[in-house]
Amino acid sequence: YSVGPGLLWTPFFVAADGLNLFLNGLGFEVNTSGYGPVHINAVALGSFAYGIAALFVIHAFLRRPFGDRLAGGAVLLLWWASFYEWYLAEQPLTSHPLSVLLVAAFFLLRQKEALATPGGSLVMGLVLGVGMSVRWQNGVYLLLPAVDLLAAAARREALGGIVRRGLSMSAGVFVGILPQMLAWKAIYGEYLLSYPPHGADFLRLDRPFLLNTLFSSRHGLLSWTPVFWLCVLGLIPLTRR
Repeated sequence: YSVGPGLLWTPFFVAADGLNLFLNGLGFEVNTSGYGPVHINAVALGSFAYGIAALFVIHAFLRRPFGDRLAGGAVLLLWWASFYEWYLAEQPLTSHPLSVLLVAAFFLLRQKEALATPGGSLVMGLVLGVGMSVRWQNGVYLLLPAVDLLAAAARREALGGIVRRGLSMSAGVFVGILPQMLAWKAIYGEYLLSYPPHGADFLRLDRPFLLNTLFSSRHGLLSWTPVFWLCVLGLIPLTRR
C-alpha cells in the first residue's frame, strides 16, 4: 500500500491516541493497539472529511466556467450518482477520497494559473507529489503541466522563466513523493520501482483493456455508472467553448 494516506490520516490517528488516553484515565478499558474501534473510526472520519472537502474543491473548479448552479448540480451528481459515496461511507479506509481531494486541488491550481510563477509551480508540484504518494497512478497528471510549459515555449515566452517554473514544480513533486520513495527503498531496496508495486502485469500499455474498463458488466465505468455518460458528452460543448 502507498504511504500517503497514512501520512494524511496521522492527525486523526494522534487524536484517537489522545482520546484513548483520556478514556483510559477515566477507568475505561480501551484497545491501544492502533487497530481498535477508536483509531479505526477516527481514521474513517478523517477520510470522510477529506472526501467532503474534495467536493467543495471540485465545485470551486467548476463554478468559474459554468456558474454556481450548474457546478453545484454536477457535484451533487458526482456525490450521489457515482461510486464516490461508496468510498466515503462504506470503504473510507482507502486512498480514494484523499486522492480525489489532491487531484481536484491540482486542477484548481492549474486553472488559477499557478504555473505562471515559480512559487505557484512549487505549490502545484507539491500537491501533485503528495497525490502520487497517495496513489502513484496520479503521476499521469504530470503530462498536463508538461504540455503547459511546452505551450509557453511555443508562445516564445522567456526561456529562463519557463525553466525556473519547471524546476520549481519538479522540486515540489520530488518533496511530495519522497516519503513513498523512502518507503520503497526500505521495502524493496529501490527508490523507484522498475514495475508497479502491484506486479509487472498490473500495467500493460500495449493492452489497456479499454472496452472492459468502460463497458464491462463487472464495474465497467460507463456501464456501471451511467452518469459518467453526461461527463463524456459534456466534453464536446466544453471543448468548443
